[in-house]
Amino acid sequence: MISHLNGYNRGGNLFTSSIITWLDMQTVLKDERSRIGFDVKKLKKFLYGADLENIEKAVKNLVEKLPVNPNIYNEGRVEMMKEAIRQMPHVLNSLTHTNSSPMIAMFLHSQFQSPGSVHYGMFIICLKLLGTDEMYEELIPKCSSGEIIGCYAQTEMGHGSDVQSLTTTATFDAKTDEIILNSPNIAAMKFWPGDLGVFANHAIVFAKLIVDGNEMGVHSFLLRIRDQNSKPLPGI
Repeated sequence: MISHLNGYNRGGNLFTSSIITWLDMQTVLKDERSRIGFDVKKLKKFLYGADLENIEKAVKNLVEKLPVNPNIYNEGRVEMMKEAIRQMPHVLNSLTHTNSSPMIAMFLHSQFQSPGSVHYGMFIICLKLLGTDEMYEELIPKCSSGEIIGCYAQTEMGHGSDVQSLTTTATFDAKTDEIILNSPNIAAMKFWPGDLGVFANHAIVFAKLIVDGNEMGVHSFLLRIRDQNSKPLPGI
């Protein structure tokens, strides 16, 4: 296994088209990790909580018991997605009680390049960090059961992940007490939102809020994008 890298070496010199073998990479990683000034175990506990040991045990047990197709890595993208969907009930039943969305996301992604990883790794976390406590308490059971599968729609075709330059708008209509989300041009089209293509039925959409003609900055909005039959809703 080889990797083709472009970038800077530790001395600051630009190198291009360098071929680094897997063994060389391990040496580089070991060297770089020896330079860190923090405790990795403390960082893991900070990121995943004090229940980390129980979470890791749950993940290990799941890996050992889950009936995974041994040829899955030789399959195409569609088959990998189907396999991930077939396995999701097992994952939900085994890991949801650990209350660690990032850990579930990493497991799903590492096993299947899974469409469910964004749901756990970004969507649920955004609900917790950006939503109200009432919203989180109402929606998290549906997210955990799979009734709601969410994606993260920030990146735009013409603006990448430059959040301040996003041009999707969210205009408040005082007459109807509604917020109207709109992509005014092709550059504003949400691009690369994992799970949006066929899997998600809800999205957290980042857009510029406009109230009375005034821009109020970029905000996040929870939007249902598909019906109960997984068909896109009108206007999506």
